[in-house]
Amino acid sequence: MQLLLTQISGATWNMSSDPHMLMAAVFGVLTSFATVVQNLSAIFEFQSLESRTKQEKDRIREDSELLATLQEQTTEEAMAARKQLQEDIRLALGRLVRLTEASRTARLDPNHDLSFFQRLFILFAPRGRRAVVVHVLAYAFMITVTMLFLGDAYFDSRLHTETYADMIVFSGYCALAFRSWALSERRWRLGYDPTNGLRRSVFILRAPVNHAMLLAQICFWASNFWIAEGVEDIVLDAANGIHLPVLGSVLKVAAPLVAAVICRKWALAEVKESARIPWMGMKLPVWNSRTRPLWLLALVCLTELGVSIADLFAKQSVFLEAFHQWAFVFESVTACVASLAWLSLTSRSLIDAVPEEASRSAAA
Repeated sequence: MQLLLTQISGATWNMSSDPHMLMAAVFGVLTSFATVVQNLSAIFEFQSLESRTKQEKDRIREDSELLATLQEQTTEEAMAARKQLQEDIRLALGRLVRLTEASRTARLDPNHDLSFFQRLFILFAPRGRRAVVVHVLAYAFMITVTMLFLGDAYFDSRLHTETYADMIVFSGYCALAFRSWALSERRWRLGYDPTNGLRRSVFILRAPVNHAMLLAQICFWASNFWIAEGVEDIVLDAANGIHLPVLGSVLKVAAPLVAAVICRKWALAEVKESARIPWMGMKLPVWNSRTRPLWLLALVCLTELGVSIADLFAKQSVFLEAFHQWAFVFESVTACVASLAWLSLTSRSLIDAVPEEASRSAAA
């Protein structure tokens, strides 16, 4: 125990002495705190609904019993009291209806009965091969980020400080992402897949309709990490007075941002097409007024891919670290695949719409 405390205190001291390590530590503390708060709020919210529902039922029962005792009295005070009690019962019934509906909605989520530690450490049996893989990856990254944190003395002497900090942030991000994915997999396997809500819409938090949509979601969340990583690097370099090439700083954020937006469009297109016809693979895209912007987008992404590969072999890169060179290549490939898939799905919807319009015209 004493050795563990020594390791933690030593790691904390080393992290506080370097800006990149300090940022990694802040990221870990904030995300861990947010995860704990989210799990506690989900549990307490359901318990609060149950408690408030019981209170309203008790209030209605007590008011009804008191109202029954006043029914035989004809005094003005009794009549006024009956009127007030009837109004209180009416208001309480309205609150009870709303609380019952909210409780019913909360019960639809199969995860509502998980305890705090079951939620926090995904301590439940995964169902399905994909859920097992997600569980394994979540635990693997949890162990990795713990080892990186406790092994500060070992890794700090063998890795560059910024690389070491990036590994901590990356492992922590993946641990949280796969943990959240494991919870979602449990919901989906038990038949709960809500699609309403701003957060679910923006971050496409829904069950994938096919493997292509699953790939789009993975690329979307990977791009989100690179956006955060780019912003963190720019802020830290500016704080340390490091002057980076303007183009490199812009590409650190712009490339993953573009890839994330296109991946989201790709995922939503997969949802739209799956509602019309089963997934039949990609078709050759067509050229018309509706697909022309997507053609141009795909050409831009292909040009970006060429630039990223050229930068990889250039004598002087726009980035200071090879880490970001490879990240630029990854985001360029992601944007190319996503734009071509989006173009193919849009073309397929236009091709399939022609026979439908012809059949409607013939029927008319």
